[in-house]
Amino acid sequence: MGELLRADGDALRALAVTIRGRADEITAVAVATPFSEAASAMPDSATGSAVAAAAAPAEVAYTTVAAKIREMAAAAESSATSYEETEQLFRSQLSRYRDGL
Repeated sequence: MGELLRADGDALRALAVTIRGRADEITAVAVATPFSEAASAMPDSATGSAVAAAAAPAEVAYTTVAAKIREMAAAAESSATSYEETEQLFRSQLSRYRDGL
């Protein structure tokens, strides 16, 4: 695939699998744990309160990054399919030109 467009659909799909795996790894991180442990170690301090308050935004950030990486994976898969479809259309058109149609 990809002789005319020089695109490698298999490589794009492999990229999608790899980066989706990284998104899964990010999602699996227990982001809140170190925050809650640190806050528990300083129960009556302003620092402990600040650390506790930082847990939710950190979780949102990790979730957002993982979602964006999944979007990248979907784009890579979609690109592979799109390149293959376009390649086939180009080949068909070229064949018709060669056959004088």
